[in-house]
Amino acid sequence: MLKKILCILMCLVMFMSFNTIAFAADLDTAETMEVQPRFSYINSVFTRIEYVGNGKVNCFAYATGYDGVTTKMGIDVYLQKKVLLWWVNTDYEWHTLAPGHYAEIKAYNYVLPSKGTYRVKATITAYYGSVTETCESESKQYTYGG
Repeated sequence: MLKKILCILMCLVMFMSFNTIAFAADLDTAETMEVQPRFSYINSVFTRIEYVGNGKVNCFAYATGYDGVTTKMGIDVYLQKKVLLWWVNTDYEWHTLAPGHYAEIKAYNYVLPSKGTYRVKATITAYYGSVTETCESESKQYTYGG
């Protein structure tokens, strides 16, 4: 009888720990910073998709390098749609190459082509003279129901 009670008690303790683990992974990601690898010429990268109504979205990408080190910043931004398991570029894309250590792209009021899940993907290229460094960043997903 003692073994049965002890076994039930151990099972309850084990199930309580599962609940704690599940809540630990549920952070409010809007308030937390994304952990990014350390680069020599790229300091920070940010991408975002924002629904504004009537099937329209705003797409943003920002990139900063290091002042006095990074000489140019380039950003290539693509609005992507999820098709089955893959992300496919839509017809919307934007490009910029800015002198200095900062570049941004702000694209407003673009009509989504159809229902589905979308994201913004940015490829950032930082220059130090003729030396380049590249990284990619994806926004959170947005599902448009139409």
